[in-house]
Amino acid sequence: MHLERELQAIIPYVTIPYWKFDEKAERVFTSKFIGETERSDGASQEKPPKFNKMNPLVNYIEHTVWGTLQRAYRDRNPANQDTFEETNGKRDVLTEKRIVNGPDSFESWATFEEYKSHNRAHNVFTGLVADVGKDPIDPLFFMMHSNVDRLWAKWQQTYNRFDGNQNETYPHQKKYTGKRGEEWVKEWAQNASEEDLKSFNDAGFYRVTNKDIGNYAEDTLWPWGMDFVLSRPMRKWSENWDSEVGRVPQIEIEFPKSATSNYPSGPITVKSAIDYQDRLNNKTHLGFDYDDIPYFDHDRKPSTDIAMEHLKDNDQFQKNPKKHNSALLILNNKKNNLAVRLNVIGSIDETSEVFLDTILDIIADPSDPAELKAELINEMLAAKRANRFFPSKKSRFFNQLRGLIKDNNKNLRLQAIDILASSEDPVVQEFLIEEIKKEKSDFISAPDAIFFLRQSPKPQHAKLFIELFNQSKDTNVRKSAIAGLGNDPGSLELLKKVVLDGNEDFKIREASALSLHNLNHEMMNDLATEILINPESSDGIKLFRSSIPNADEVDFKAGLLNMLTFTGDLNKLKGNNELKATLNEVIEQSPENRSNFKSSIEVFSTEVLSGPTILEQMASKLLDRIK
Repeated sequence: MHLERELQAIIPYVTIPYWKFDEKAERVFTSKFIGETERSDGASQEKPPKFNKMNPLVNYIEHTVWGTLQRAYRDRNPANQDTFEETNGKRDVLTEKRIVNGPDSFESWATFEEYKSHNRAHNVFTGLVADVGKDPIDPLFFMMHSNVDRLWAKWQQTYNRFDGNQNETYPHQKKYTGKRGEEWVKEWAQNASEEDLKSFNDAGFYRVTNKDIGNYAEDTLWPWGMDFVLSRPMRKWSENWDSEVGRVPQIEIEFPKSATSNYPSGPITVKSAIDYQDRLNNKTHLGFDYDDIPYFDHDRKPSTDIAMEHLKDNDQFQKNPKKHNSALLILNNKKNNLAVRLNVIGSIDETSEVFLDTILDIIADPSDPAELKAELINEMLAAKRANRFFPSKKSRFFNQLRGLIKDNNKNLRLQAIDILASSEDPVVQEFLIEEIKKEKSDFISAPDAIFFLRQSPKPQHAKLFIELFNQSKDTNVRKSAIAGLGNDPGSLELLKKVVLDGNEDFKIREASALSLHNLNHEMMNDLATEILINPESSDGIKLFRSSIPNADEVDFKAGLLNMLTFTGDLNKLKGNNELKATLNEVIEQSPENRSNFKSSIEVFSTEVLSGPTILEQMASKLLDRIK
């Protein structure tokens, strides 16, 4: 819904469509729309979807965070073959009828839908959309989850589950009150081994379960506002965790307002999503619906009529200078409640020059609250696209951001640094370099400063990163510094040396491998093969130093397998019998031994490991490609 509202701010009638999993979708999987997919075929199973030259996605395909966009169907082509219902084993998607008429309580139904529909829809394909954590990179992801939400809405309609106060509608009521963060760690650490403790401290997170913060009805949700810090696997703002375990930033992201709905007006909660049609609670409709679900009319106008009235009022407001000026006065009045000032922003004409001047005046005023400034900075960035007066204000805006890089408010400080760094601003680069050189900065940690410098790498930065790597005793600083050398050809030999250094910390070797792979993937792939087939004083299987390897070592070796799987030269790998023997040794271990090969995610999972480890799955995948 956040994405849909962002799109509607540009074109009001845009909606995010859904892909109906259990029917052939000839109009979805075309080169003109979400991409024509090919069949996966073993060694060359990773194939990019095909896009028409007029499709904007044709330019996106090679420029994703994780490399080329890949997507191929496994068994049946969703474009021209009917439902996947129970004809091909575990990957079959159940029909919509079976899903909607599933269990009548949410907790049971959600698990049923997750495993029988959602997960199986992802696994129709290979590629990024089937890779947990990377799947939102594929635009198809949003069409898939739009359908998941639609199935939830149809299930609600089937069993009349709209009352968020009922356990059958949503089982985890009120707020989460259990143990978190350091308190949780202290209790867990009482029975943990020294090896587990070290791995935990290095990883900096623990596994969140379904009975944890973010899953209770009245919990606020990251990143739109949190009661206290949420930790989830791999959500790292930077390499520096300070003193908080599993730290996730309280970054300032405001949920977009809509022309058709003022709800939710406060922090987003799980409960916000339940009564989406406003069946039970006045003024809680979310301004969207589905083409095959009727709107609800209960002693008042249907949501469609309410939405149209809001849209009409909003349109009139934009065209009425008196109303526009009134909104600016409300925004500018320091006596008004912060919530009121924030709420009126969406009603102001964002194309006017006076709006930009008002924003800049408030950002410059020390007496105005940081929360308001953060939201207005976002509005100013949005004005780059929508306001013809922005170029004439840009210089003043950047000067004000420079004034915030030493602000007392940490969130505001990081927001300003982030914007300036991504714009290659020389002032913020000089500031970051100065702070890195200090023994302790009052404004930003060294890993955070390195992270922001890496957004616009310069030759002189490489020299600084090498000095930090060689001189610092802080693992996080050294890791960040080595990660910053991924664009410096002059660092090839250093990176190679670190990757091969058996005495170096595995997390630092992993960061070095990623940097080297970015510079010269062929060289790094050769090193990866060398490391995988040559034991490092092993008393366990050939791949590891011991029969119960440290989770950091597993992460490092799994990363090497991943590199070879996706970028390795198959002609070289096919003839490497030593590598095949190593992979087979991993795959052929007994279940008892394999359970020792846990990545950092698996080590801290609260669930019992019942299937193959991540490492075993990756070894199998690479061996399949080689074969």
